[in-house]
Amino acid sequence: KVSEDDLAAVVIKNRANALFNENGCYGATLSNEDIANSSVVASPIRVLDIAHYADTAMCLILAEESFIKEKKIKSQPVWVNGFGFCNGSNTLESREWVQPKEASLASQKALKMAGLKNKDIDFVEISDTYSYKELQLLETAGFCKFGSAKSDLKKGKFDIGGALPVNASGGELGNGTLLEATGLFKVTELVKQLRGHAGRRQLPKKVSNGFALGWRDIPTTSYAAIVMGNKK
Repeated sequence: KVSEDDLAAVVIKNRANALFNENGCYGATLSNEDIANSSVVASPIRVLDIAHYADTAMCLILAEESFIKEKKIKSQPVWVNGFGFCNGSNTLESREWVQPKEASLASQKALKMAGLKNKDIDFVEISDTYSYKELQLLETAGFCKFGSAKSDLKKGKFDIGGALPVNASGGELGNGTLLEATGLFKVTELVKQLRGHAGRRQLPKKVSNGFALGWRDIPTTSYAAIVMGNKK
């Protein structure tokens, strides 16, 4: 069982990470008390457990490997090595609420295409539209055993300096939810970290493979995963 304090720990981590992000418009130093004092929206979810909206603009350039070689591009290309996508039920009553299989299928498709396993991933950007989603999806995507994400979080595993940094960007809780562009924001963060261009939030350890998982709720319950790396 996940407690309100477990959810608060996600919010505290991600909002703090966003303080190191030049685009982190919701960066903040929060306490359990701050979150407990925010209004209940749908128990146990409180106002501070929910990512708020933000405006954004992003641009990424995609190119084939042959183009990179032909033009002798030297601007640190980052490779898309795997991706996966899966839709779920569009009706609330027929969804899997604890371990959504769509998230697992999308994640494992991306990892299989990349020829990697969960243990090969150096860092993760994952949906935290609501605080509980980060813990749920880390387990469903295979980065934690079922029920262990909350304890791994408390041990610091998902911190910027932890064994598996999660949402070092600040996630949606720290940067805002960007509606249909939210997934693209996660991709840009993978690129920045893999290039070493993430500024004050740059991960202290050398990273080679990043993983992102986005989620869209009603009506499609869509999950999209991507694996990116410094090498093809």
